[in-house]
Amino acid sequence: QTNAQVAKTISVSQLSYDAQVEHLSKLHQLLLAEESYKPNEAELTTMAVAQKLELFKNVNQKVITAYTQYSNSRIARDIVLYDALNGLVAVAQGVKKYVLSVFKANSPQYRQISGIEFKKR
Repeated sequence: QTNAQVAKTISVSQLSYDAQVEHLSKLHQLLLAEESYKPNEAELTTMAVAQKLELFKNVNQKVITAYTQYSNSRIARDIVLYDALNGLVAVAQGVKKYVLSVFKANSPQYRQISGIEFKKR
């Protein structure tokens, strides 16, 4: 298949945590509306389902918060490492160029740092 033949698809599985919490919420509403729903198992009562739903909502929110902090930390790290003017990579490459211009390519000073690699992503 060529790239033109590969069709882009949108996942309809609805297996994300948000979708699962939403489905459980709808199931809970359905159970509350059905007067004949009276299970013998304690974990299947509407109260137990409501407690489980609240737990899932809380845990899901904690994951969202943690991921946001993680993502922001990665952005801050990338700025420190890869900023065009003041990032670690730019400064290190500038230092290597400076040492090369001052001590020349065959000098022990330049050979000492020339093998250290700094790459932009």
